[in-house]
Amino acid sequence: MSEQIERYFPQHKLTTEIGLAEYNFAVQMLASVDRAVTWTTSVLTTIATLLGFGSFKISELAGEITDSGVEADDIRAFFLIVILLFSWFAIIHLANLRKSQTFSERKIIVLRRMLGVSYGTNTLVLPNWRIEGADDPFSIHLRPALSSYRSMPVLFIILASLVSIFLLGPSVMDMTRVAINLLHSSISFLWVTFTTWILVCLLTYYHQLNEANENWRLWFAKFLAAVSRVPLVKNFEQTIYHIKLAKAEIERLKTDLSTTRRIAIAVEDKGFFEHSGISWRGLMRAFWQFLWRGKRSGGSSITQQFCRSNFITRLQPTIRRKLVEMALAKWIESVWDKNEILDAYLASVRFETGVYGVHNAYRHFFNDKANAISNWEAFILVERLANTRRYFLGHRIQALLIQLIDENILSLDDARSALGYYEGFIEHHFILREGELEPDEVRSNLSSRFAG
Repeated sequence: MSEQIERYFPQHKLTTEIGLAEYNFAVQMLASVDRAVTWTTSVLTTIATLLGFGSFKISELAGEITDSGVEADDIRAFFLIVILLFSWFAIIHLANLRKSQTFSERKIIVLRRMLGVSYGTNTLVLPNWRIEGADDPFSIHLRPALSSYRSMPVLFIILASLVSIFLLGPSVMDMTRVAINLLHSSISFLWVTFTTWILVCLLTYYHQLNEANENWRLWFAKFLAAVSRVPLVKNFEQTIYHIKLAKAEIERLKTDLSTTRRIAIAVEDKGFFEHSGISWRGLMRAFWQFLWRGKRSGGSSITQQFCRSNFITRLQPTIRRKLVEMALAKWIESVWDKNEILDAYLASVRFETGVYGVHNAYRHFFNDKANAISNWEAFILVERLANTRRYFLGHRIQALLIQLIDENILSLDDARSALGYYEGFIEHHFILREGELEPDEVRSNLSSRFAG
């Protein structure tokens, strides 16, 4: 496979014959789903039309039925409830068919790429956002736009149900008169009902078409980002997939991240396993440092850093970005567990300009594959997370080493090894900053503190 295909599909291998057979099967499945969608759309829209305009007749007949002792308004209300329930379940059914259709299209694109077929990036002949010319399976969106032809049947069902509400809705006004009286007199009951029903239908439709890692928390984060004008990645599921590929590469290399995890938590977010995505203590500490010392510090949890690095495309302005970052942190904590977030963080965040992921950072700094990461190597990697501009910040490094030795995470020998590495790669990987401690000064201070 080419490097591009390997990047997208690292865990899948197949022979040409099996691939072609699977491809043909996927095409047949897509054709079956397409036929099911077409048939269901035709049937449901026909029934919705009959129910919508049949409401005229239902309203008339209900007025004529009085001998049975059933009130006409009760009959109208009954039929209205039946029509609305039918519309609601029809929308769910259409959404599930659309989901099957989208997954079938994505599978065809995956198999096509694995067989070596690519249509390139030129979209003049074949659009790369449709199955005809797509190279990326995630370019086929699970949720179509409301203006898309794929959403038309749902919109038509909603419209037909609104006709029923208009014709039969007044029959339930007496039953809800208390609620109506609470409304402002200038607000039409029917318009309130129309708006509520449209929202219920659209939210149901969108909820059924959620991606694997999508929920209402992500919807809120996207809304907040749009209002705050904080740009996010266009395709969250694609970004998550690439993060999981990076995690799979670390697993393939059999990299032991146990020490790296411990040091990352100790340095970046001590309360990582206690909070639910937002370190309020860290934020308050950062606020007070800025208020009293004029010194800026992050205060972000590991979860917030992960979201900022992977889902936010521009880091300014800071305050609005922080709010979006916090909303995204609450979202990712609701779909992944802590260990997943920590490993994804180490596999994807930036360690230096152009260097992302702990496995790539290890290769960059130590010119080797990340198999067994020693304690002092793990410290250097984690220290780079908050310092990607190559500076050797002696005072900060000394404080971190003292903290980690006090917590029995590192030994004095580990600290000496790390400082020896810093010293040996000054000007190659690291830049001395005026006014900062040099590696030998930090080594001397640590020896005086712990060995003397």
